[in-house]
Amino acid sequence: MELKNIVLWGTGIIGKKYYSMLQKLGKKPVMFVDNNIEKQGKFMDDIPIYPPDILKNANDYTVLIACKANDDIYKQALELGISENKIFSVYDTSYILMSYLIDCDAWNIGEIRNKERKENSIAIDLQNGAALGGVETWALEQGEKLRTAGKKVTFMLGNPENNQLVIPAYFESVNISIEKDLEQQVMENVTFLISRQCDVVISNFVGNIFIAYCYYKRLHEKVKHIMVIHNDELPYFKAAIAMQEYIDFCIVISTRIKEKLLSCGFPEKKIVVLNWNISVSDDYRLVTKNEKLRIGYAGRVTKKQKRLDFLPKIIDKLNQEKIVYIFELAGVGDYYDELEEYICSNDLKDRVVLLGMLEKSKMRDFWRGQDIYLSCSDWEGHSISQCEGIASGAVPVVTDVSGAGDDIEDGVTGYIVSVGDWEALADRIVYLDQHRDILKRMSDAGMDKMRERNRLFRDNVLEELCR
Repeated sequence: MELKNIVLWGTGIIGKKYYSMLQKLGKKPVMFVDNNIEKQGKFMDDIPIYPPDILKNANDYTVLIACKANDDIYKQALELGISENKIFSVYDTSYILMSYLIDCDAWNIGEIRNKERKENSIAIDLQNGAALGGVETWALEQGEKLRTAGKKVTFMLGNPENNQLVIPAYFESVNISIEKDLEQQVMENVTFLISRQCDVVISNFVGNIFIAYCYYKRLHEKVKHIMVIHNDELPYFKAAIAMQEYIDFCIVISTRIKEKLLSCGFPEKKIVVLNWNISVSDDYRLVTKNEKLRIGYAGRVTKKQKRLDFLPKIIDKLNQEKIVYIFELAGVGDYYDELEEYICSNDLKDRVVLLGMLEKSKMRDFWRGQDIYLSCSDWEGHSISQCEGIASGAVPVVTDVSGAGDDIEDGVTGYIVSVGDWEALADRIVYLDQHRDILKRMSDAGMDKMRERNRLFRDNVLEELCR
């Protein structure tokens, strides 16, 4: 994208931030547009603010969306007759402008860079802090493996108030302030990396730490920047495309993520697929016809993403169908109390059991005791819990999110239904309860598939890339 004839659509916090970034590049928009009538006809500095109609059929401008209502504004811009290739989403704009700033060393950080780097010194991005999440747990496990391989590992924590996992004292960990503006955060992060002389940086998110890693790579060409995309949310792909010059390898955790990244134009030679290599139980599970159906869930107990607000509807459907079951949930989250209240008020304590947070060492026994692995998620990257459940013999009944197709052959090793279709999830559970022979066949087939995949894929991908 050329920074010419720029129109910023939005005059709020995001619009002001993008305006500041343009100023840092020695550029300025020719105008702002805004749907807010009270702002139209006014100025930001000396730049006029117009209603959107001024852009009708005007393809001489480059329109940068600078507000949260990205999808609505994008649609409105198309309806005004603006060419699609002249409209840049709020995500595109953020990372494109940041890539320009990095390209020209806009903050003059290069003046303080240390040309020396320490071999075996690695920084790992935990933008959301040491939270109770799959990404953070995986990152800590990788830190242990890298430490065993002789690497010095530093965790950079972007939200110290969210530090729920314990980071062992033999790792260095540093809290990154999130109170300061973006420029200060990036400068401090890069300055820290320079002081540690890291030769490998690993990003797990696309916040200010990721941007700092790209900037650090810009200053030190031989530094290796490994980006890990853990889910298929749009900002990750926008960031990867805009910053691809400063990314050496992009690890993806599902076939769907790889295909989506390739379709966006990311170079295939930089993409590395990571498959979860989960130890499979030696024996197949015993499934009997007259036992209670055992359903398991492990993960964050939340409405957002995990959609556990569907559980009461699914449970009501199972009760209506007179299914005899035990439903065990391992995890905590902001929906925990509300779910517990539903269980108590409906006298379900003997059928729905909230176990809270289980230690990782107990998860194999947890899954070994379940007939069904259930997931209602709106999106995922590639659920480790899903792999653990299948490897222990639980039959997956899940929504069609990233990673589902890598582990599950629909109708053969489990069931995949449309995202949001809780009724289909409930129907599949009812069917498996009524057809225990199919439940057994799917359980065995799933375990066989996991064993075969373990033979095909190596488990030390990240360690190899860090060499």
